[in-house]
Amino acid sequence: TPLHPLYSSPFLPSSAADVECPFSRGISLKRVRVVAMSSPAPSASTPTTLPPPPPGRPLLLFLYASETGNARDVAEELAREGRRRWFRCQVKSIDAFPVTQLPRLKDVVFTCSTTGEGQVPVSMQAFWRFIRRRNLASRSLSAVSFAVFGLGDSSYLKYNFVGKMLYKRLEQLGATPLTRRGDGNDRHRHGYYGELTVWKTDFWRKLLTKYPLPLTHTIVPPTFLLPPRFTFSTQKLSSLSPPLPVPFSSTSTTDAATEMRNYSQQSPFLARVTKNERLTALNWQQDVRHVEFDFRNSGISYSPGDVITILPRNPPLLVKALLSRLGWEEDLVISDVCPFSDDITPLDIPVPISLFDLFTYYLDFLSVPR
Repeated sequence: TPLHPLYSSPFLPSSAADVECPFSRGISLKRVRVVAMSSPAPSASTPTTLPPPPPGRPLLLFLYASETGNARDVAEELAREGRRRWFRCQVKSIDAFPVTQLPRLKDVVFTCSTTGEGQVPVSMQAFWRFIRRRNLASRSLSAVSFAVFGLGDSSYLKYNFVGKMLYKRLEQLGATPLTRRGDGNDRHRHGYYGELTVWKTDFWRKLLTKYPLPLTHTIVPPTFLLPPRFTFSTQKLSSLSPPLPVPFSSTSTTDAATEMRNYSQQSPFLARVTKNERLTALNWQQDVRHVEFDFRNSGISYSPGDVITILPRNPPLLVKALLSRLGWEEDLVISDVCPFSDDITPLDIPVPISLFDLFTYYLDFLSVPR
């Protein structure tokens, strides 16, 4: 059987390490893929989209439990690498997966963070309570193969406690580990990537031993872009009636008494910054700060280890400069966003929204790429 045209293209290697280059880390939209301007143009024989996996390739389910998005980033990165190895891949938040279906899975990968002093993320609490039930049979997950990559900070006493306990509990229920447990450490000089890079190399080696590639396929090289995760439609701002609301404008502040309510990313409480002091020396490379917020009249209570979500805003002049450089009109409105496939989690971005507001409030295009 002849090789797929993807592999016979003169500028594509037959195999390569998987290296993803995320462009931005935003609050809602995690990645925007960018092609280097020096990339050679595809030949006539090169397909413009990735064909589906060959028949018989297994499904890999990636379940993430995240507080700040790191565990989700890891799950999505592993899924992209899985698609390059011709696996069928799905990524889901662990609270969106019915735990009673776990015994029916064949291969599942968990990426989970440890929060506070050894607590599971909020999205994992119901799942964790269920699998810790004493009445579960010791061989109830005997048909399941699994892998666990935990994310934590070794400066805490219960470092990666959630990942360690999940790995142990799955083994107690009869599940078979695909590889050793991964323990990502924020204290590593490369962050959790210091462990992830080593762990995923071993993970893919063992998985490809279990599920070898067909003779007609090789690993899809990183020079070939995977299909886009989302498609969207646009229209002119002038064609909309009524006008678009300003994002995060209908929020409570400390200027007036407010009732206790369920604050969220789309409806936050605007807390005034009352103190912002630098703790590190001015000639030190790291800028560590002590920040205090005024939560009066919010009804918000918190404990040590809780996470506060900061909603930043990009400078309008830089947003205008970026859109101008890309040749995009800032008053162009995204009227609809659709996931490319059913297994992709919809974006938590209100539509319709102008490109200017999208890049101002949702896309972090100024951070250093991972």
